[in-house]
Amino acid sequence: MDEQTVIEQDTRDRWETLRPSFLAWAAESGESPSAFDREVEGQVEFARVRYQKERAATELGHLMTMWDEATPEDSASLLALLDTNPDEGSMHRFLEENPKFLVQALTGGHGRYQLSKKRLGADYVPDFLVAEDSSLGMEWYAVEIESPRSKEHKRDGNPAQALNSAIAQIRDWRQWLMNNLDYARRPKQQNGLGLIGIDSRVPGLIIIGRRHKYPDRFNNFRRQISDRERILIHSYDWLVGVARSNTSGWLRAGLFPPKDAGDADRPSSGHKQRRRG
Repeated sequence: MDEQTVIEQDTRDRWETLRPSFLAWAAESGESPSAFDREVEGQVEFARVRYQKERAATELGHLMTMWDEATPEDSASLLALLDTNPDEGSMHRFLEENPKFLVQALTGGHGRYQLSKKRLGADYVPDFLVAEDSSLGMEWYAVEIESPRSKEHKRDGNPAQALNSAIAQIRDWRQWLMNNLDYARRPKQQNGLGLIGIDSRVPGLIIIGRRHKYPDRFNNFRRQISDRERILIHSYDWLVGVARSNTSGWLRAGLFPPKDAGDADRPSSGHKQRRRG
């Protein structure tokens, strides 16, 4: 049993000792007995979140990435690289050196972290594992990137081989986590992987291809697999678009000089907008 599960169970056991006295009080006061169950679960969640936050501060602090450090120049540099029609290796190096881009996929939290090529046992190596320290504890994404050149769909809108392979890899990682959860969560100093709070239901994110190649019939497949399996599929242009949205507030605040009105790289207004592709 991993350390997080032990803490959750200890918390639950301590509170369970109070159940008889609560039920006696509830019988006199008219309080619902189910209120105690809600209190116990709330205390267990509080203990879990506190445990994860404390570990994240000490074990992952050196990997913290601030998403709001992205600038219009950063977005332009990613778009310029994409315009060279790069291979997957070039994209991985760029994203590894500029972690501010992939953490855009996250939505909040007090700290965001990116791990590149973190090995899961002997057989599996996700391109990236990305996490945020939120009010719910540590929330992870498993990220698989394919080349911007990769063909993501067939003529009928169904996934092409490269995308099917990426989806299969995320399923394999989840199965590995299910079988090795204690090892995955355990601190490194205890010979674990240090993936604080991760679980086998970790959402997946696949970055593949360019937006202009995504037909509407392929978008139907993307919605279906997002709903069924919590796997998001986006183009590299989506990554550019989200980064632009995150810099637009800085532009309005005057922290960066405005681009020329006719500049196609100028970010649009709004914050954390989600764009097709």
